[in-house]
Amino acid sequence: MKNFLYILLIGLFGYASWYVIMQGFEYSIGTIKIDIPSYAEVTKSRETLDANLTKLNSLNNVEIANATEGVKTEMKNYETRKQEYDLLAATASEEDIAEANKEEKYLLDYLWIKIGEYASDNDVKWKMSIDDVSMSVDFDINGTYVSVINFIYDLENDPELQFNIDEIIIEGSSAGQVKANFTVEDVMIVTSPTE
Repeated sequence: MKNFLYILLIGLFGYASWYVIMQGFEYSIGTIKIDIPSYAEVTKSRETLDANLTKLNSLNNVEIANATEGVKTEMKNYETRKQEYDLLAATASEEDIAEANKEEKYLLDYLWIKIGEYASDNDVKWKMSIDDVSMSVDFDINGTYVSVINFIYDLENDPELQFNIDEIIIEGSSAGQVKANFTVEDVMIVTSPTE
């Protein structure tokens, strides 16, 4: 009889163990909670963890290396441009300096078209306020963060505009949209080419 009870207890314990492994177990008493995940849940969690670790390793090994290389390239480009500028500044004649310091005039229609193309390319809404007294232009931009940043980058790096963008303020808003405001200084805008 004892042996039968032992066999029965061992069988019940084995079945309970198998059930917990296959189905998991969750039980709570007051603030005490017992949660034993099933074998399938543990396997799935392990696969997710392995996938995340693989992705993290890829980011560490590939993307950070690419970003670091990009920064090194930009630093080399910067140093090259700086040396060219220093050489140009050292060898510039008075006429070259006078030409460089001459105020740039922009035709209003030209600016509307040029800036409008960049706004259209980057899918942003924009408003331009011209201050003739201080010779500055204030911009208000609406769009996604990436599109606003790309728009600002395009304006600042356009060799024909030669805008020096100052005081960029970016504020987040709903649905992934941001609002940006910035000023371009030393801009003389005319409405006629003869001005």
